[in-house]
Amino acid sequence: MELDREYRSLGVAFEFQGEQHFRPTEAYPDEDALARQQLRDDQKVGVCLRNGIRLVEITFEDLTLKGMLKKVDGLPLRHYRADGPIIRTLGQFGDSYISWMRRKRASAK
Repeated sequence: MELDREYRSLGVAFEFQGEQHFRPTEAYPDEDALARQQLRDDQKVGVCLRNGIRLVEITFEDLTLKGMLKKVDGLPLRHYRADGPIIRTLGQFGDSYISWMRRKRASAK
C-alpha cells in the first residue's frame, strides 16, 4: 500500500484524492475502474486506522491556507509569515489549481 506522504513519527499520512477517486473522468471513464479505486481507498483508510495512522485526505477544494489548516488541525506545524513568500506562492499554486479544476468540471458537464 502506497501513501502520497507519510510521516510515521507523527502517525499521519496524506493522500491527494483527484477526481478519479469520486467519479469517472476522461482519463478513467470506466465505472469498474472507479469502483476498484474506491475499494483501494477504503482499504487504505482501514489499514491506517488499524495501525494508528491518521489519514488526511485532500481534494482540490482543500488547497487553500484555510482549507489545509483545517485538515491538519492538531498536528505540529512549522509557522510561516502569512504574508511571506512561501504562503503567498503556495496560495497562488492552490488558487490556480482550484480554478483549473472548476473550469475542467464545468466543461465536462
